[in-house]
Amino acid sequence: MALPNKVKKLLSQAEQLSDYRDCSSYFYKWLQNEFSKQPVSNLINARAEFIDRLLIKLFHDYNLAHESDLALIAVGGYGRGELHPYSDIDFMLLVSEQPSEAVCEKIGQFVTMLWDLNLEIGHSVRTIEQALEQKREDVTFATSLLESRLIFGNHIEFEKLKK
Repeated sequence: MALPNKVKKLLSQAEQLSDYRDCSSYFYKWLQNEFSKQPVSNLINARAEFIDRLLIKLFHDYNLAHESDLALIAVGGYGRGELHPYSDIDFMLLVSEQPSEAVCEKIGQFVTMLWDLNLEIGHSVRTIEQALEQKREDVTFATSLLESRLIFGNHIEFEKLKK
């Protein structure tokens, strides 16, 4: 199911917190209105698509899109492309090596913006080595990676993780 053009337009034009809140508010009102008209699976997929677009836009806004060794990865149910209403948004930021202080600051601003938008997020920042070690030691983490997908960024690091 495609997102309404108005949602796409509002998101593309968003520059500050109030713009993002207006866009989110419009989207969730649309979602509620569509509940009686659409199969629930369409709405769950639409929410995942909206969050994908939101994260990618914010990734650009906070200049994280220019970090070549960074990958934004959806995990768990979100990785399947399914986001139920009020479910948390689980993602991992995967880096090839420990990020610089400047990149850590950008990541902090990115995450803070998500909190300011009242999104329930579950997130982590891991190097590829840390992620591979945790994958070997933690079956829950390994299982969440089975349903992971790359939202934006370095596909090479993501493929290493998927092996």
